[in-house]
Amino acid sequence: MQIGTTFNYLVWSSDKRLPFPEQTESLTAGIDLSSHVWNATGLPVTGALYSVSGNQLYFEETPEGKTELKREEFTGEFIFGGVLLNKDQEGPSFFLSFRATVLKGDIVEVLLEASQNIETKEYYQNIESLTKKMVQTIKRRRTWWYRWLYWPYMVVVRYVAIFLCWILVILKEIVSRIALFLTPI
Repeated sequence: MQIGTTFNYLVWSSDKRLPFPEQTESLTAGIDLSSHVWNATGLPVTGALYSVSGNQLYFEETPEGKTELKREEFTGEFIFGGVLLNKDQEGPSFFLSFRATVLKGDIVEVLLEASQNIETKEYYQNIESLTKKMVQTIKRRRTWWYRWLYWPYMVVVRYVAIFLCWILVILKEIVSRIALFLTPI
């Protein structure tokens, strides 16, 4: 994928079965894919919701939340993936990634790009740890000392450092040009 790639959401409502790995059969047997939202990258509009129904790619919702169902005339490849979690917290869960090839809005091919199994307990522990760290960060940023002492201090230090770096770059350019001017070729 290239720089400036879009990040989107995708709902797979198609009858066409995704190429799940054999290890995930127990997890995918009763799954309703039309209620599972996958993360996608490479589709035209950033933050939009797309869906695949039948063999067609549809644009469903804008990033602002405006619903607008229309057939997408996209040609190219996009990658989508997500986590298949084990309902009980025992056994493996899977991170899956697929690559889809689209020709004028028609899904031509879907390939399994990557499959990584993780322990479900470990996944939930990591999510809990991340949530705790986010709560701590939010609490810290709401304190009076962060707002009135730390944040202004960091802004001043950052801008002074940027200013000094620019001065050094300008001085380097001046010295380089003088050296080139004085040095005979």
